[in-house]
Amino acid sequence: MSEQRKFQARCASCDHFMVPRVVFRGGEPSHSICPFCGVQVKSFVSSEDAFAFGKALGRLWKMSSVEKGFVDSLVQGGFGAASAHRMFKVFKVALLVGIVYLMS
Repeated sequence: MSEQRKFQARCASCDHFMVPRVVFRGGEPSHSICPFCGVQVKSFVSSEDAFAFGKALGRLWKMSSVEKGFVDSLVQGGFGAASAHRMFKVFKVALLVGIVYLMS
């Protein structure tokens, strides 16, 4: 194996030999990416962080008091109850997607 290839890996997405680039968030390494196609190669999120993240998502999904206030305010604003519940579900999914994006 050549000295140059010693530090390279083959990207599973674009099949190029590359040296992964490390992405930092808040001064900490977050993940590495392929410099050719930008696909994530490896995540550096610790299991402790992942556990805390999962716990936070579980709490978020069970926000019944927040849901009641959100739905009540929409109903008072002239929306039907079914529409207000659907809007809250969309809001929760959008919030989760945002959190997942920030964690990746």
